[in-house]
Amino acid sequence: MSEGAFVLVVDDEPSVIFLVKGLLNRERVLGVSDGKAMEAALAHERPDLILLDVGLPDTSGFVLAARLAADPKAPPFVFLTAENQGEDAARGLALGALDYIRKPFAGAEFVARVRGILGRTLAARARLGEQPAAERSLGSTVPRDRRESVYRKILGKSRAIEAAIALLDRAAGFDAAVLLLGASGTGKELFARAFHEASGRGTKPFVAVNCAAVPRELAEGLFFGHAKGSFTGAQADKPGWFEEAKAGTLFLDEVGELPQELQGALLRAVESRKIRRLGESGERDLDIRLVAATNRDLGEAVKRGSFRTDLYYRLEEIPIHVPSLAERREDIPILAEAFLAEFSELSPLGRIELSRPALEELARRPWPGNVRELRNAMRRIVISAPTNFIEELPESRPSVQVAPAAAQQAPEASLSIESCGDPKPAEKESVVPDDPRLSDLEKAAIDRALATSGGDVGAAAVQLGISRATLYRRLKRYRIGLPRILD
Repeated sequence: MSEGAFVLVVDDEPSVIFLVKGLLNRERVLGVSDGKAMEAALAHERPDLILLDVGLPDTSGFVLAARLAADPKAPPFVFLTAENQGEDAARGLALGALDYIRKPFAGAEFVARVRGILGRTLAARARLGEQPAAERSLGSTVPRDRRESVYRKILGKSRAIEAAIALLDRAAGFDAAVLLLGASGTGKELFARAFHEASGRGTKPFVAVNCAAVPRELAEGLFFGHAKGSFTGAQADKPGWFEEAKAGTLFLDEVGELPQELQGALLRAVESRKIRRLGESGERDLDIRLVAATNRDLGEAVKRGSFRTDLYYRLEEIPIHVPSLAERREDIPILAEAFLAEFSELSPLGRIELSRPALEELARRPWPGNVRELRNAMRRIVISAPTNFIEELPESRPSVQVAPAAAQQAPEASLSIESCGDPKPAEKESVVPDDPRLSDLEKAAIDRALATSGGDVGAAAVQLGISRATLYRRLKRYRIGLPRILD
């Protein structure tokens, strides 16, 4: 799809330009070594994509990026960064880069990412029937005041949250896939919904899927739909989630939990922009924006072989980090007051408020469950408040420490529920607590984890140190109400 496209490479290393020309052998590639040469080339040529190095002999790649971002007719660009320049990559994305590629890069991965960006850019130009891809901007079709109104739903004034929103807003102008990265409870679905509403697809459907809760045996039919008579009980045609999100956004939460057998089908649908319902021979066109979220390290999952490399790079076209409360402590009083106002509407005491020292104490406390845990804490304060002004906070409840994303790649057998005080090194599926006292303790721990996670089974499982599948089995055993998978 990118055959014949024009790529301008701006890099002062001749070996890099030589390598890119060899890898992108279906495209026209022009290489220049500095910023002055780039501007001279742009005066006479209009590339479909610029590959821009950060460090150049006569200027910074960031300076050039700022000039490109300020020009609505400038070509889209991708940053090339050194292996140890993670901060440069984040800064480049904030300036409007479609992606960043670390050097030295692997050939196959590099080609897939660049051609993927070119393919989407050229396809969008063809759909719009207009001038070069560089002259389009999906984001500009959404009024700024509407976008700002949407982003106000994401509470906070910290630099971390403002940087995330700025990148979100920039990404809304491009029809590329977005991967939201962040710990459990940080509000990734809120970001996804805001992103959808601020984009050119904001008036179309937003379909959210919790990948961790999708039954494997039903997954293909749920995603792709089925035809009448395709299996026993299929009494009518039924569209899947891909079709329900037509012209809108499909949000794949906890995408790292997708079973491997489904990853290939998902990749094919995203790449071909076509799907086939179960029981049908013909294909249907697919028009969606894909947004995924995970609290796991998908790069590590790729290395272990539990997540497909090609799907990972398809989803990670625009990665956006959703900051934890530890990264935005100054936002905690703002969030707390908003939650108190929300829950106070149901309180017979009226508006419940915290003293300034109490708010400062909130900001100092650890919140491993992030915004979700803080919200639940404010609900408890409103419910138990003796008066409508709280001078001192109640004692902090013992928190179950949430493991960092990389540590959440635990195998199916893991440490038993920590709050039960069980020193067993690993949980065995065949082990059932016969002692009723242990059963009561385990049930109480599950109830508490579900309460602090707001009913999020994935977050509760992380708190308890067990897998989601194990937690579901415990829920069934103790007849604790199961959350809905999806309506």
